[in-house]
Amino acid sequence: MMMTFQFFLLIALSFKVVSTNTLPPNRECLDITNLDEILQALEKQNFEVARWRDLCLVLGIYIPTLNGIEATNQHHGVDRCLQECLSSWLSKADKVKQKGGPTWHSLIVGLKRIDQIATADKINGIHKNKHPACEILDQHISDPTVQKNLLSLGIIYLLHAEKIVTKGVWSSEELELLLNDVQNAVCRNYQLLKTF
Repeated sequence: MMMTFQFFLLIALSFKVVSTNTLPPNRECLDITNLDEILQALEKQNFEVARWRDLCLVLGIYIPTLNGIEATNQHHGVDRCLQECLSSWLSKADKVKQKGGPTWHSLIVGLKRIDQIATADKINGIHKNKHPACEILDQHISDPTVQKNLLSLGIIYLLHAEKIVTKGVWSSEELELLLNDVQNAVCRNYQLLKTF
């Protein structure tokens, strides 16, 4: 029981770190000088360029801005639209700051939110840029006491009610799937930590 409390305390502390809006050195904001690097990473990791609007919307670019980019670049194709959209993102246009700012981490989260998981995972593998909440979760999720308590304390019902895990009843044989659900949910949206 005490280990579960410590686990959730660590998660709460990670949320406090996150909410200060200070970025550790490996999460520094990107700027327009990184545009070429980002475009190359997306191309190399097989990002579906036709999804440029979806990506930029989750990164914090407003629909009117996206419509303007599309109208201005309609004769140049989706590659140019993606370039302009990312340029706006790197310039912190619209609601970009509230969505985490232009960082590798926010790009990876955005890719995951639009189901470009393989691209996100490959970029994450290159840039090793996890959110502090994901790092803390990774450090403690393999602890047998945490795993046992997760299954036995009724926490699963809370997680299911909050749509963090896909089902409300898990067997001990399914523990790895449960842990994977929790990790994926937190890494996609660390705001889910408020559930705890």
